[in-house]
Amino acid sequence: MLAHSETGIIFGLGIGTLGYALRLPPEFVREAQESGAQQTRSGLGLNKDETYSLTDYGPDWWFGRWREDEDRRWSLAAYVQFGAR
Repeated sequence: MLAHSETGIIFGLGIGTLGYALRLPPEFVREAQESGAQQTRSGLGLNKDETYSLTDYGPDWWFGRWREDEDRRWSLAAYVQFGAR
């Protein structure tokens, strides 16, 4: 789990075999969509028939795709965004 050091707001999660998720600021959503990031995953985990939806946590959560720019740009942007609240 990644949380801002001052606000305690969570902006990153490791979710077992499903991968990881980042809570993105609104200005990064389009970039995430264009990179192929999704808010749901299916066919993974213990029950292969289930779909896991990050929208249960809120509309700003996206599954990462293990791209280098996610680590640098998206994580830093999320840290700054959720530290400002």
